[in-house]
Amino acid sequence: MLFHALISLFAVATAEPETLLVPLPEVVVTPTRGAEEAGKVPAAISVVPKSRFASARQISLADALQGVPGTFVQSRSGGQDVRITIRGFGARGNGERSNTGNMRGIRVLTDGISITEPDGRTSLDYADLTGIDRIEVTRSNVSTLYGNASGGVVNMRTNLAFDDPYGEASGRAGSFGFHREQGAGGFAVGQGRGVLVLTNTTFDGWRDHSSASSTQTRLRFTTPLDERSTLGVLLDGAWNINRYPGALTRAELDSAPEQANPANVARDERRYNRLGRAALTFDRTIGEAGALATNLFVEPKVLQRSERNRFRDFTRYHVGGSANGSFLLANTPAFQARTLVGADDAYQDGAILFYNLAGTGRGPTLMDNKGEGASNFGVFVQDELTPGGRLSLLLGARYDAVAYNYRSFLPNPPVSSDHRNFSRVSPKLGVSWLMKLLRNLTKNLRL
Repeated sequence: MLFHALISLFAVATAEPETLLVPLPEVVVTPTRGAEEAGKVPAAISVVPKSRFASARQISLADALQGVPGTFVQSRSGGQDVRITIRGFGARGNGERSNTGNMRGIRVLTDGISITEPDGRTSLDYADLTGIDRIEVTRSNVSTLYGNASGGVVNMRTNLAFDDPYGEASGRAGSFGFHREQGAGGFAVGQGRGVLVLTNTTFDGWRDHSSASSTQTRLRFTTPLDERSTLGVLLDGAWNINRYPGALTRAELDSAPEQANPANVARDERRYNRLGRAALTFDRTIGEAGALATNLFVEPKVLQRSERNRFRDFTRYHVGGSANGSFLLANTPAFQARTLVGADDAYQDGAILFYNLAGTGRGPTLMDNKGEGASNFGVFVQDELTPGGRLSLLLGARYDAVAYNYRSFLPNPPVSSDHRNFSRVSPKLGVSWLMKLLRNLTKNLRL
């Protein structure tokens, strides 16, 4: 009996242990303006799934992007006004003239449509997390694909690939007067799929004079036109008002960090934005390995500001579109070659009226009447070669033409104006090597 027991123990000890294989889901991203596996793209990419921010406040992108490597996100007053820095791009100060409520140098998209303006500035009015399925963050300079102000890209994506209609509503509340009501629903029309989102957020802020209120609605709908073509509709509306406490001296900060700058309070410095956006997308597969993606959008804006002892009225119109095609030229086990070509065009212009500040409202005196416009046109080409399956080489270039124009109508006459043009060709070279580290790790992971 003892002999048989020893033999059994020896057999167990010398048996080859079973290997636990942990399959990882394939992650497909679109930083190169075409769907690719995340591990094969020669760029630093992070994908933030909905599970990371579903239970957060969802006031701003800071509630989703905290912890993304190479990305620094900071809310100046706890509300929607955030500063995002990706590997140094997008850095912004905290002073009176530090572009409150905006950021530069980073391109932000919602479902592939840019909310970054042609001059490189991004207002975060549409950056709402309700209904967002995931956020793709490209932590590399991708200006050869996206043009001006592309030190990094944040793409917020909605899931339209659900099977059954659904509806969900929730509310949350917290300290500093925070409460948020939100609802999202997915619906089907024939073979088409759509998502409708409504949100309302109020937040008093932890500092004095830092309250924020936001109401937004968002609609996404796509439907197949035939076996190869898909038509999409995007509609957005936002009504946001934000008050800003301003900067403090070191002595003021040490005495009471929650206080606001007295001048900001006296002038009730705030921004009231009303925006709308409509876009059409058209996607089509070409042959067995080609794809075409196009979009057109229009975005009217009515903006009011009380800042720097002036009351400012802005009326802006932002229009644009893009088209790009992806073509697989060779596809064998030993060699793959893919080419991407495309073009973007965007233009924004509008009137700016400056009035004196009467108390906290608009005074009767027109101080300035001017117009500011910007345009950004670019064409790009990119080749990706994959010899042997593990090595990827990426070669690309983009030509951009950026123009600014300024008109001042006071004093009247005369009318003064100025114009600036900039153009540049930006090359790109990328190398990616797919290591076998993951396979080695799974071999060492045993029961």
